[in-house]
Amino acid sequence: MGFTAEISRTSVNNHLSSQCIPIIQFVRPLLERERRDLLEEMMSLPQNAVVRRINELVKRARSVKVHAYIIHYLRKQMPYMIGRSEKQRQLLDNLEREFVACSRRYNLPLGDFPNVNQYRKMLSEVKDISEFKKLDKNMVYEMDKVLTHDIPMLLQKASSKQNNHKESSFSSAFNFLSSR
Repeated sequence: MGFTAEISRTSVNNHLSSQCIPIIQFVRPLLERERRDLLEEMMSLPQNAVVRRINELVKRARSVKVHAYIIHYLRKQMPYMIGRSEKQRQLLDNLEREFVACSRRYNLPLGDFPNVNQYRKMLSEVKDISEFKKLDKNMVYEMDKVLTHDIPMLLQKASSKQNNHKESSFSSAFNFLSSR
C-alpha cells in the first residue's frame, strides 16, 4: 500500500451563475466566506515561505551556537595533561547531565540541544576533545546580535512588505472573482 498525502484543506466554490437555485441559496454566504478564505490563504503563501525560511535560518543559527557552547564546555572539562581519555569517556557516558550543566552555565534552552545519543556517537569518533579550537566569543557575540537585532528587523520588513502587497493583490483578485 503506497503513501498518499492528505489534503490539508478542501475548498468549496460556487460555479453557478448569479441566478442560484433557490434550494442552495442558504449556502451562498458559506461559499462567499470560503472564497475569501481561499484568496487570503493563496495571498499569504509567498509570505509564509519567506517566514518559514527565516525561521529555518534562526533554528540553524541557534543550533550552531549550542554546538559551539557544547564543545567549549566539554573542552573545559578536560584535564590539561594526564587522564584525558578516561575523562572523555566519563563525559560521554554522562553526556545528558553535561548537556544540562552546559545549558545552565551558558543560559541556553535545552530544546535547542541535539539528540544526546547521536551527539555521543559523533563525539565517540573524536580522539581528543581537548584538541578542539577555543570558542571565539566575538563570533558568538555577532551571532547573538544577528538573532536579537537583524532577524527581527528582517521579519518586520517581510511582514510590512507582505501586508502592503496583500492588500492590493487581495482586493484586485477578489474584485476579479466577484465579477465572474
